Amino acid sequence: LIYAYCVLGNHIHLLVRAPRGNLWRFEQAVNREIAKRINRLRNKRGHFWERRYDEQMVLEDGDVLEAFLYVTCNAVSHGLVEHPSLWPGLCSFSQSLDGKPRVYSFVDYTAYRKACQKAKRKRVSIRNYVTRHALVLTPLPQFEHLSQDERRAALKELISQRAARIKNDRKAQSKGFLGRERVLQQKWCTVPREVKRSPRPLCYTRSWQAKKEFMAWYFPWLESYLEASRRYRAGERLVQFPEHCLMPPHHYHEYCGL
Repeated sequence: LIYAYCVLGNHIHLLVRAPRGNLWRFEQAVNREIAKRINRLRNKRGHFWERRYDEQMVLEDGDVLEAFLYVTCNAVSHGLVEHPSLWPGLCSFSQSLDGKPRVYSFVDYTAYRKACQKAKRKRVSIRNYVTRHALVLTPLPQFEHLSQDERRAALKELISQRAARIKNDRKAQSKGFLGRERVLQQKWCTVPREVKRSPRPLCYTRSWQAKKEFMAWYFPWLESYLEASRRYRAGERLVQFPEHCLMPPHHYHEYCGL
């Protein structure tokens, strides 16, 4: 279930919920396909992403709304544009307001290449391997009971307030915005002059009590997972893992030195 998304020049933000517990599979597929297709487009090889994705658990409904505003206004927070509507890249701002699915084309290059190899010298049309898929947004829990018009009005007001607050904060710090036109003039291989690196919190919340309860659950869970993983990699295949975690691959074994 996708609530919000924003694709920037060197990273992506997604606010999602995975009722089946398969978030890692979703992120793996998304990152893999982006890397493969951008490399193909730019005639590049090798790694595309600097590191694997990381996730933060959003703890309360109020935090979901805060995370939604953070993702939607991310281009504003980075000083790129003054409002999410001005961002030329992929962003869920307009889709959040109108509630309509966005349909995109997808080329199955794997099937296409196999068909080309099988056909040998015969010509294979790539159009036969293009499918269309709808990107659907899920309404935030707070607004599920509202009509689309009511939801649009509420979200539009909240987003405008957040964008105005960010704009005022940047103005107070004597910072401006790059602007839509200059964003479009950037070269794809440009490296940022400054890269912000900070530890990513384990959870996303503004409630100290919710964070405290999360930490009380998380660290014993992590300790249990590490112990189960150690035993599993040592050859104990029937070890019981805690809920909501992934087992290590079978080819990972504990190193025994001499």
